Amino acid sequence: MRRKEIWSAVFISFIASFATLTAYLSALQNGFVNFDDNVYVYKNAAISTLDWGFIKDSFFGFYYLNWHPLTMISYAVDYSLWGLDPFGYHLTNIVLHSINTFLVGILACMLLKAEGTPRPPLFTYVSVAVAALLFGLHPVHVESVAWISERKDVLSGLFFLLAIIAYIRYSSSTCKALYYSASLLFSFLALISKPMAVTLPLVLLILDYYPLKRQPSLKAIVEKIPFALLALLSTVMTLSAQTAASSFTSSLWERALVSIRAYVFYLKKMALPLDFAPFYPIAPLPELFSPAYLIPLLVCCALAAFCVIKRETRIYPAVFAFYLITLVPVIGIVQISTHLAADRYMYLPSLGPFMLAGIGTAWLAALFNKRRHIVLIPTLAILVSLAFVSKRQIHVWEDSISLWSHEIEQYPSVYLAYNNRAVAFTEEGHYMQAIEDLQKSINLAPDFIPAYINLGDAYRKIGRKETAAEVYSAGLQVHPDNAELLFERGLTYNNMGEFAMAAGDFTAVLTHGFHIEALIYRAAALIKLGDLQRAADDLSAVLKADPQNALAHYGMAEVYFKSGNAELASYHRGRATALGYR
Repeated sequence: MRRKEIWSAVFISFIASFATLTAYLSALQNGFVNFDDNVYVYKNAAISTLDWGFIKDSFFGFYYLNWHPLTMISYAVDYSLWGLDPFGYHLTNIVLHSINTFLVGILACMLLKAEGTPRPPLFTYVSVAVAALLFGLHPVHVESVAWISERKDVLSGLFFLLAIIAYIRYSSSTCKALYYSASLLFSFLALISKPMAVTLPLVLLILDYYPLKRQPSLKAIVEKIPFALLALLSTVMTLSAQTAASSFTSSLWERALVSIRAYVFYLKKMALPLDFAPFYPIAPLPELFSPAYLIPLLVCCALAAFCVIKRETRIYPAVFAFYLITLVPVIGIVQISTHLAADRYMYLPSLGPFMLAGIGTAWLAALFNKRRHIVLIPTLAILVSLAFVSKRQIHVWEDSISLWSHEIEQYPSVYLAYNNRAVAFTEEGHYMQAIEDLQKSINLAPDFIPAYINLGDAYRKIGRKETAAEVYSAGLQVHPDNAELLFERGLTYNNMGEFAMAAGDFTAVLTHGFHIEALIYRAAALIKLGDLQRAADDLSAVLKADPQNALAHYGMAEVYFKSGNAELASYHRGRATALGYR
């Protein structure tokens, strides 16, 4: 491959990157959504301080059942630059995805060069352009880019691609130590961005098979050991973080069926980019010979058979293996959630099919030769159509109401969608719409605690305290000892003037362990009941644990005032005021 051809491919990759950046500009107008954005960003006080303590906690602790320290650090960097303006967070995601699109083009060129078959320059240009533009514009990637919480996809993808590029350079360069070290470093950075990169050692073995065509040897295995050790570390950390979330309610055989169905589901989404949703629920498991599972099984078998038949060309087995292996961490063998699939899981696995599509388009264009416009014009039309579908999908992620309304349109039986839309309605003051959604959520999932809590909160906000208490009581019939429901009902009883019942609920909460808020509000109820000594004991316990608690100081001021000790009452009222109590 001549230097001019390589630089032309670089330019094409840059154009694809710029086209991707342009296509995603509308995402800059989107806000946060209450689908993990609250946990990772706008209600996460930890990212407000970017210091060595935060960096240490990111590496040596878990956050929200995950271990991806570099992703958390990137949020802290964004916070230091933008505060809580979603514009900056979206900008970072878009820029990262655009860079990744450029790297996909570069990788496509390198793979063609490494494969070694002499081809006309146009073949390279078409392959690079189609692969890069499919990666950049396909709507299957909108979730990874337009959703702030999926920063881990685009960040891990960046280093995953760089690790592969460095490894290809290592295989043919005289500066082997430099490129090997770079590949290993990028592998580590990919893993601490998102653990899905654990498949990289196997991906490197696939590259050895095709297009590098390295002979099997002990050296080829040994050089992957450091990559494998990093992957093992990431796996251990991730499993440690997610142990509490693991769910093995179905058998291994049933999970295998779900996994096979998911493999074909993703292929369908790439081929027919329609009906995207943030949450694809798992349907009840049917028998093996039902069409929902038999057809995907037959498709997978047919693809495997085709790869065996075409094994001499190597490209088909390599792409198929890449697709299967890169999806393994999220395909459902270990089921830790209630969804069948997620668009975000396709960010890396789509690389193989998109590369193959680029080569296939180039082959067809070469086949038609002077009539290649018969191939290239429809290809361009498809790419433009994908950009328009992506733009529409970006709008879905505009805000929480838009997101969950779209989910409900696609899957009306997802209780979480009604609950999350209700939370957004409540935040905007649309309480009756929130109540309607929460009632639907409870009807769909009577054991879903957050829906009861949110419904009670909505009723309280419109002044229907008695109804709120009834909602919490209904939740407690399903979960009799739930601390959250007891606490919320206790608050409601306090507001209703039912102080004895409130004190009883807060006492029940405290059987679960030390709870500052329960102590403070039980003290408030006890003060109203005239039990000043017990109230003072509760508030003293709070102040021992948190001497700067303004509510506790205000409560102590009330206790001392009612006890006739004006001096101490004045002292604690002054402390409460100084600490911000109004």
